[in-house]
Amino acid sequence: MKPERKRKNKSELFLVLLALTAFLALPLFSQEITAQPTGLDITYNESETRDANAPSERTDIGGTITTMQVEVAQQIITWKAYVGNITGTLALDDAGGNSIYRWELDVGDVTGNIFITRDSAVDWTDINCSTTQNMEDEDANLGLDSSTSYSINGTFSSNTYSSITVNLEAKNNCPATSTFINGDPQGVAPNDADFPLILLTSNTNLIYATPIKKETESFRGSGDLVDFQAIVPNQAGQSTAYYFYAELS
Repeated sequence: MKPERKRKNKSELFLVLLALTAFLALPLFSQEITAQPTGLDITYNESETRDANAPSERTDIGGTITTMQVEVAQQIITWKAYVGNITGTLALDDAGGNSIYRWELDVGDVTGNIFITRDSAVDWTDINCSTTQNMEDEDANLGLDSSTSYSINGTFSSNTYSSITVNLEAKNNCPATSTFINGDPQGVAPNDADFPLILLTSNTNLIYATPIKKETESFRGSGDLVDFQAIVPNQAGQSTAYYFYAELS
């Protein structure tokens, strides 16, 4: 009887070790709620532009020479901006979009990134930082001169963003800039800015990414709070179409 009991103890120990080994072999899952970026539903929009400045006037007597320093701020037609607020819902849906359950997120829980691109079918498994060649190619596509400061290449030429996560993968040191707050540049590197704008690509198609920053003072200032703001290039004389995506984190 004793040898049989000993064999039984060894068998129980083996099963315990086998179970422990299996447990340790399991992947360690994080608490990420992120899924592949999905298209945004736009429920409200209003577009506006600046009126032309009224001309200045001088009345000088004949026989005089007037030396002047003049300044002009002209509305650019090769860029446009998108500013707004976002609400979020987490859903458990089937392929037809039918929900078995949904979770409405509180304001503070809506974090992640917004993506704006001319690509209507982004391959989110092939996201990379934009290269200079990508920017120059898109400049050419939209009729912009890459040598100017107001081209895509010129706008994203001097800064980078340390790390942005897209589809659970980190993309490091991508070209970046940041939009204004209260009418002025933020005066810091994009990493420290409230509204950085990061330039990515998917199969060479440019994607403009900006983190969601809930209830942050906008370019208008004076208590105007928004969740995101971004600028994208536009072909002169055209209405260039863009598609909007978001990824919650």
